[in-house]
Amino acid sequence: MALRLHGSNTIGKELVPALCEEFLKFQGATSVERKPLAKEDETDVEAVLPNESTGPLTFEVQAHGSKTAFEDLASGKCDIGMASRQITSEEASQCARAGLGDLRSPACEIVLGLDGIAVFVNRSNPVSELTKQQIADIFSGKTTDWSQVGGNPGPINLYAGDEKSGNFDTFKSLVLKDSPLSPKAQRYENSARLSDEVAADANGIGFAGMGFVRGSKSIAISEAGTGALLPTPFTVATAHYPLSRRLFLYVPANPRNQWTQKFVEFAVSELGGPSKLTPTGFFARKFVESALTKLEVFSWWTSGSEVAALNALFDNYKKLYPGVGVINATVAGGGGSAARPILQTRLAVGNPPDTWQTHPGWELLSQYVEPNYCEPVTDLYQSGGWEKVIPKALIDMLTKDGKAYAVLTGVHHGNVLWYNKKLLKEHGITVGGKMTFEEFFAACDKLKAAGISALGVGDSGVWASAQLFENTLLGVVGPEGWTDLFDGKMKWDNPKVKQAMQYFAKMQDYLNPDHASLTWDQAVAELMEGKVAFTSMGDWADGEFIKAGKKEQEDFGWVNHPGTDGSFIIVADGFTLAKGAPHKEATSAWLKSIGSREAQEAFSPLKGSIPARTDVDKSRFDTYHQWSMKEFAADKLVPSCVHGEAAPPAFQDALNGAVTSLMRDKDTDKFAKALVEAAGKSGPATRGMLSFAGRAIKVENPEIPPGAPGQYVKEISGAAKLSLYFHFRTGTSQLDDNALGELDRLVELLADPVYQRRALLLLGFSDSEGRPRKNIALSKDRAKAVADQLQIRGIKPSLVNGFGKELPIASNDTEGGREENRRVEVWLR
Repeated sequence: MALRLHGSNTIGKELVPALCEEFLKFQGATSVERKPLAKEDETDVEAVLPNESTGPLTFEVQAHGSKTAFEDLASGKCDIGMASRQITSEEASQCARAGLGDLRSPACEIVLGLDGIAVFVNRSNPVSELTKQQIADIFSGKTTDWSQVGGNPGPINLYAGDEKSGNFDTFKSLVLKDSPLSPKAQRYENSARLSDEVAADANGIGFAGMGFVRGSKSIAISEAGTGALLPTPFTVATAHYPLSRRLFLYVPANPRNQWTQKFVEFAVSELGGPSKLTPTGFFARKFVESALTKLEVFSWWTSGSEVAALNALFDNYKKLYPGVGVINATVAGGGGSAARPILQTRLAVGNPPDTWQTHPGWELLSQYVEPNYCEPVTDLYQSGGWEKVIPKALIDMLTKDGKAYAVLTGVHHGNVLWYNKKLLKEHGITVGGKMTFEEFFAACDKLKAAGISALGVGDSGVWASAQLFENTLLGVVGPEGWTDLFDGKMKWDNPKVKQAMQYFAKMQDYLNPDHASLTWDQAVAELMEGKVAFTSMGDWADGEFIKAGKKEQEDFGWVNHPGTDGSFIIVADGFTLAKGAPHKEATSAWLKSIGSREAQEAFSPLKGSIPARTDVDKSRFDTYHQWSMKEFAADKLVPSCVHGEAAPPAFQDALNGAVTSLMRDKDTDKFAKALVEAAGKSGPATRGMLSFAGRAIKVENPEIPPGAPGQYVKEISGAAKLSLYFHFRTGTSQLDDNALGELDRLVELLADPVYQRRALLLLGFSDSEGRPRKNIALSKDRAKAVADQLQIRGIKPSLVNGFGKELPIASNDTEGGREENRRVEVWLR
């Protein structure tokens, strides 16, 4: 063990493991891997340093509370102590007697950064601010009902760090003082779990470092004579926030370990010291690889396969632009659960990274485009000809007012059920080309009888369980029901939805017992090890199989999640251009590089996704990827709610909370009620954006353009225009590759009784190339080609006509513009 760091959960949960990774890279490591251990809050960071040893070098991180930092230093069990409070006189004396010197001296007590203790409640709690005295009375048990502090009547449930926690020591000294903590308080070593419990308890209140608020709501705190303040980077940095504190590393006066001083010096320089508060309160990973121009790329890709795929993008970028350095600003947390709050803070205070990872749809358009946090990148699509090689449905997902705002790296298939092929074979279970719920539960029952956890989940961040529910919901309601749910036509207490909830509740009986402490990739590792048989997860799991060297259809197999054949949950990843990006030119170059065919062919095989581009060399991809590409081309595409595409953040949070609650009490009525209420609060604004990715057709009443032909004006009089076009290859009436999908969407719309009695009008147009008479004839032929396709689908248009080069919707000076103008419009009267 090269270096041992023990103590604070606040520092040791994520910050120090991340610092260890970057420190080892700085030292020249050829590979670095973080390995969470079986015991909670213990992690090994393993690296290969060719100049140090032939074997791997390991840094041990144990985050069991600040008290253990000083106990383990005194007993020789660690080299560096991590603490979220200052050492006490008794602890300092104990360490001095152990020969460690005066740990209160500046050489031994290193201020790593600043943090604030956040007090938080459930998001539904109307209480938004409290005084320090009110908080002390609550946690000491003097105040026991929320109505006593202006809330709704109900008992107050307390959540607190355990006795070893620096959070508790700080809270006791700043808030409780001489009052004891109420014996009714539930105690936790893990701050993330404490926060998640509060997020799931309508009457709960807890406290932890400000980086652990997660799905709860921070309370503004006031002292006598001052206004109430929330814990923010500014209020903590100025020490105006009443519960501000410093974070420390403690080292012996004369450390014997050669790595101790090197690590401490690196950590302080990496974080910028106590005078440089970072947007998370105390942490921002910024590993500078070059002293030249530095492009900051912000993401949450930290698992082994994700890192490999991201590095492939970096390698491609550096090959094209060798004079630019990269700041790899990653923040761990599945699905971006930890990264997004950090990013939002940075954007709000005007300190954006150059580019950040995002999911298209609601997340991109409502959280980043509407507040004007990012700039359009439409010129990259036009100059690179990307409109021809990226499906329109994908481009629509990241487009607002005709402008594209992100470049996609790949598209994940969200509803995949993976299985350990050898384990199932041992127990006589065969999986065919698809699986029903009945077959799935029968297999689970058989495995459970044999003492095996049938279903593996890693939901330490909640989202993995929410994804399991999302996949199950799609399997019951189907793609049409999915669309109806998210546009308000189907209610969340519909019997089909409740059936999905019941299936999900039943699945809890088959879960791995350690699911709450695992990340998603650790759950996939359990499947590879044969500890569990199935896991329902997006195909980023395939990246983990690839990294581990597992063989398709020998070690593992896959099938669509039960009931979801013919549907494809899109989980797409992309990157933005920040408004006022510090290095705009370098950022544009980055986006151009990741959109290239070469980058996408390198990225997707490592990440498990399929490329956003359709012109890649498919022979470079394995069997799974080729299967997923075929599914994507043939299936009905639906957006993911869990990954921020189908609904706004408020509903996404409500879903996470409802899932957490259902896992605990299996109360489907309560689950349904929570989601009905959340959907109601989202209101019309939600439904306005849930006609997602161009998949739903809008009925519009546009103004008639000046100079429109009289016959055109006459024919559309009293009609409404549909928001879709059919496009054609140049000089022909042959529909392009996207047309069949557009036809199916139109047929679905016209099957609605609302539209069945309305006349269907098809009006064709051409570009400006060629003679006018020929263009008129060609535009009519195009409208007739659409009419013929509709008639074989049982729909007969009332009017078919063509208007040649009239009424262009784009410039005819570019090929892209001419392609847009070769179209057929659809009207209903």
